[in-house]
Amino acid sequence: MFSYSGFGNSTGTPTAKNLSEDVLAAYEQFVSLTRNSKRRIALTHSLGGGVLLDVAAELRPLPDKLIIHGPAASIRSVLLDGGLASESLVWLWPDVYNSAARVKELKMPILYVHSKNNQTSSYRHSLKLMAASGDNADLLLLDDYGHNAIYENVSDTLYQPILAFIDK
Repeated sequence: MFSYSGFGNSTGTPTAKNLSEDVLAAYEQFVSLTRNSKRRIALTHSLGGGVLLDVAAELRPLPDKLIIHGPAASIRSVLLDGGLASESLVWLWPDVYNSAARVKELKMPILYVHSKNNQTSSYRHSLKLMAASGDNADLLLLDDYGHNAIYENVSDTLYQPILAFIDK
């Protein structure tokens, strides 16, 4: 667990470059602490999904699986959903964290976890990512949780399917 630059207790500025460097450094530390591990699974939440998916192909060794909770398909899609940009002008925004494009490059199994009641990021983002991922992805669609479900609702109902994905 870590906080990205400019988030939580972390110092620095939350630029796309800094966030990507944060993931790479955190994963490098994770690998160094788990040298004898046979498998490594990366889990991320919300904006972290875009950052992790953006650099996942650069991680060494590659994670065996990814678990992405409450992601966005792209920053542009978030802007459109929130009414912050129109279809005709969204191209003016940088196309950072275009996860729907990035997942096509990944071959490891991915589990998308999303709540239908997520008011921050619509579950339609995970549906788009599933479609882009091809056969290597699964979706755990939750009914009664919000955006922070993975932290706020630690229960067997939520975690049993996640653990089943890990054990596959």
